[in-house]
Amino acid sequence: MGVFLVFGTKHLGAKPSAFRNDYCRSCDDYVISIRKRSFLVGHLFWIPILPLGKRHRWICWECDNVAHEAPDTGRPMKWFVVLFLLGLTWAGWSEPIPTESPWITWVLRFVFPAGALGFAIAAIRQKPWPDWKEKMKYVEPLTDLECPFCDEYLMLQPGGAFCQKCGLDRQ
Repeated sequence: MGVFLVFGTKHLGAKPSAFRNDYCRSCDDYVISIRKRSFLVGHLFWIPILPLGKRHRWICWECDNVAHEAPDTGRPMKWFVVLFLLGLTWAGWSEPIPTESPWITWVLRFVFPAGALGFAIAAIRQKPWPDWKEKMKYVEPLTDLECPFCDEYLMLQPGGAFCQKCGLDRQ
């Protein structure tokens, strides 16, 4: 009997703190992104148990994804899955067919190679990600005098500008 564990991380209390022009890898476009401040915790069965501290993430305003994270699974991970499925296929063909449950062996012998073939095709067809560091060089600083969220005029100060109504900094 196996043990089923659900674990991961969760951002709690995410609040916007700033905005700027940015490049989003998911949208593959120049957009406004929002810096959200949150408290990161590790969880087990969705119960927070391990505080990991405050974090700042830039979130795309258009697609609501983290602006600088890769939008999909990378090619090396797909090749790892191909090798793993081929290993399971080898395990299915190396053992004789048991009499009590032959369907498991047939799944190992035919479904896993089909999955490996599908992942191999996906890895070969995957387009390379755009060089976002190169694209970040062409992002122009935001110079608007109105807050894009509440349409109030920004208050100018020596370090930049901020919105008095929603409290966001322009960066």
